Amino acid sequence: MESFRIFLDTDVLINWLAKEINPNTGFNLWRYEIIELMEGGQIEGHTSLTNIFEIRFVLRRKKKYSEKKINDCIETLFGAIEIEIPDSGDMLEANRLQSEQPLDPFDSIGLGIILVKSAILVSRDDEFIKLAKKLNVEAYTPEEFLERYDKNKNITFTVLPGSNIDVGVGDKVEVLGTLGPDYQISAEKMIVSKRWKHEFVYIRSFIALIFLVFVFMRNWKFNIKRMEFVRSG
Repeated sequence: MESFRIFLDTDVLINWLAKEINPNTGFNLWRYEIIELMEGGQIEGHTSLTNIFEIRFVLRRKKKYSEKKINDCIETLFGAIEIEIPDSGDMLEANRLQSEQPLDPFDSIGLGIILVKSAILVSRDDEFIKLAKKLNVEAYTPEEFLERYDKNKNITFTVLPGSNIDVGVGDKVEVLGTLGPDYQISAEKMIVSKRWKHEFVYIRSFIALIFLVFVFMRNWKFNIKRMEFVRSG
């Protein structure tokens, strides 16, 4: 299964922290499924330290949270996702992006990190998503990302051309080729390692271990007083 590295925008994180619901539709804006996937190790979650600044500002000024509640929210984030601290390279890249695109300071820094990390943007900012896609960055709303993730779990790869190589359940197969449309692999080379060969290696190693222990015990014994092995005889 494909490994996902996602960058969570400020609005998505605030949705989660504040358990926000659309007042007009009643739609649940905070998608805990993404947090569960990160906690379970199925996906890597990232955001930037500058987004943490923005979150703290929004919780303090707009949500009117107490300082203790704000600190608890920030600690929750540090425990759940990777917080990327922008370095000089990230800032220079952000400056370049903002000079070329109508990005606000936070988004320019975030997008710079996304490009370096080869991450997927998850945001509710339609304009930010549009600009990210313009730069060939994968970008989705939380609902779109979860749909993409669910589809990815059921991907079946087809190896072309059809091979007459005998492959059984448990065998290890290595395929060298080119991945094309519809997850079809044009195979140039296939290597099959039969399951029984792997099991035989473990059995052979176990027998060798027993033999070595036997030889060792015939020639050495443990001296309890000296707490060390000494040669027999």
